[in-house]
Parts: sequence; structure tokens; C-alpha cells
Amino acid sequence: MAVGAAEPALAACVASRLLSLLLSSGSRHVWLLDQPAHPLSLPGFFAELGLRRGVQPRPSVSGGWSSFDDARTGGSKAAFLLWLARRREYQAAWLVEPDVFYTGLHCRGCKQSWHDSPG
Repeated sequence: MAVGAAEPALAACVASRLLSLLLSSGSRHVWLLDQPAHPLSLPGFFAELGLRRGVQPRPSVSGGWSSFDDARTGGSKAAFLLWLARRREYQAAWLVEPDVFYTGLHCRGCKQSWHDSPG
């Protein structure tokens, strides 16, 4: 998720959606993977609510990673899969991109898929 300082309205929208996800995800972990050059600036209470942060990895152009993305995605899907492959404590995860909005409780919407997953 890349939201630069020059885009305050977009940053506020992303922060609002992230807050909604945090407040309705139950006991599940919520991670924000920042692009190295464009970390999202958030108030401290996001960490207090349990937001975990990491840097979005950069997959190699070779080795098949590019097959998960195209010119429109900016590499987010391949980076997410690489991040998940490196996180042995998770058997499953959801990728929620900044242009997605869900109005229900995230813990209900993902309950079936998350039932047996740690974290």
C-alpha cells in the first residue's frame, strides 16, 4: 500500500478503512505492509489497537514471481505471497488492498477461512 504525503485525502481514506478493519477483525492479526519508499504515516493509536507493520518485500523479477502481477498492480500480489511464505507462523492470510472496502464485520466475513488458522 503506497500512499505518499502529497495525497492527504487518500491517506485519510486508507487510514479510515484500516481502522475499520482493525476494529472488526476480532482477535486476528492485521498487518500493514508499507512500500519501502512510501510508508504510511499513522497516529500512534493504530499500534495500540494491535496493528502490526512490516516492509513490503521486493520479489525477484526472475523465478516466476512476476507471474502474479502485471503492470497495473505494482507488484503487491507477488510481494504479499513472498511475505506470507517467509512468515511460518501463518498458514493462511487475506490480502486487502487499499481500493477494497467491506462494510460488515471482518471477523464474520472471514470466519470460515480463518477458523483453523493461527494469528
